[in-house]
Amino acid sequence: MLALATKGSQLIQETNQLLNNLRHYLPKDDLRLHRLMAEADKLMNANPQEAHNVKGMVYQLSGDFEQSLYHMENAVRLGPGNPVALPNKCSILINFGFFSEAAKLYREIGSPRKGAYPLAIRLGLGTGGFLTMASFIEQARKLKLDLASVEALAVENAAQLMSRYSLSDENLAAYLDVAGEIMREERVVFCDMPEIFAWNSADDPVLSVTYEIPVDAYRAEELDCELASRLIERFSEIPWFLSVTFASGLADSDERYPARASAVSV
Repeated sequence: MLALATKGSQLIQETNQLLNNLRHYLPKDDLRLHRLMAEADKLMNANPQEAHNVKGMVYQLSGDFEQSLYHMENAVRLGPGNPVALPNKCSILINFGFFSEAAKLYREIGSPRKGAYPLAIRLGLGTGGFLTMASFIEQARKLKLDLASVEALAVENAAQLMSRYSLSDENLAAYLDVAGEIMREERVVFCDMPEIFAWNSADDPVLSVTYEIPVDAYRAEELDCELASRLIERFSEIPWFLSVTFASGLADSDERYPARASAVSV
C-alpha cells in the first residue's frame, strides 16, 4: 500500500508506519485507530487541514473508503496551496483500488511542473496511467530532473505498446478497477506498486500488470481466476496482449505455500 506524503509530524509518521505494514484492513474497534483518531480531533482547532488529512489516513486503515475520502476532500479544500494534499488523495484512491478516479486526478497533478515532484509523478505506476506518466517523464527530462526514483524504462515500454495498439489510460484503468473491486471485497491491500512487464515485440507483445496481495498462493490463484472471470463478463473485448493478475505477496515460503491437509484412502 502507498504511504502518504508527510510534513514530519509524529502523528502522521505513526499512521504511515501502520499503513506501510498493513496487510488486511484493521477492525474499526482497533485501539490504535481510536487513539490516532482522538489525537486528530485534538489537532482540529490548531490545524484543521492536517487533522482532516490524518483522519482520511486513519479511516483508510479500517477500509472505510467513504469516510476516508470525505476527510481527504476536506483536507484538499482547506489546503489548496498545500502541494501534498491532492497527491495524498490520489494515493488513497489507488490504495482502495479506485484506479479510474485516481487516473483522472493523476492527470491533473502528476506533471513535474506542478511542484510535487517526484512524489506525484510516481503515482502514475499505481493508476496504470502509463501514457500520461511517459509524457511527464519526458517533461522531467527536459527540466533536467533526477529520474532515479521513477521506473522510466518500464513505463515508456508500456506506453509505446499501448500507443501501438490504441489502448488508452482510461481503458486500462477500467480493467484495473475490477482488480480493485476484488481487493476491497477481500479486505486486502496490495503489498507494493504493481509489477509491470512490457515487451513491445512485433511478434509477441505483452503488457502485464500484477498486484501482489497478502494471501497465500492458493488463495491468490482463486482470486486471479475470479478476476479473469469478471473481466470476461464485463468487457466485450479485452486487448489480447494485456494481462491483469494477482499473485501472492507473502515473503515467507511457508506462508506463501502453506501445508495442506491431505486425505488418505485405504
